[in-house]
Amino acid sequence: LKLVEKFTVACPVPVSVTLVTPKLSKIEPLLPHYGSPPRVDDRRILSGIVHVLRCGCRWCDCPAEYGPYTTVYNRFNRWSRKGI
Repeated sequence: LKLVEKFTVACPVPVSVTLVTPKLSKIEPLLPHYGSPPRVDDRRILSGIVHVLRCGCRWCDCPAEYGPYTTVYNRFNRWSRKGI
């Protein structure tokens, strides 16, 4: 007997949420910069965070074009704890 099924909900927000350069240039100085390994592009991750927050979908339903959903969630979690 299968009690739980994994399902995905269609997101009402268009998938192509990208931050434009003027908006990113205001946010970028606030983001922490680390050494290696190379990070997934902050623009993609921020766009993924905005997508999930606007859409209201689960983190695991974040489209792959924004990078791995675990990275999107972990950056949101880390940055929000730091007040960024």
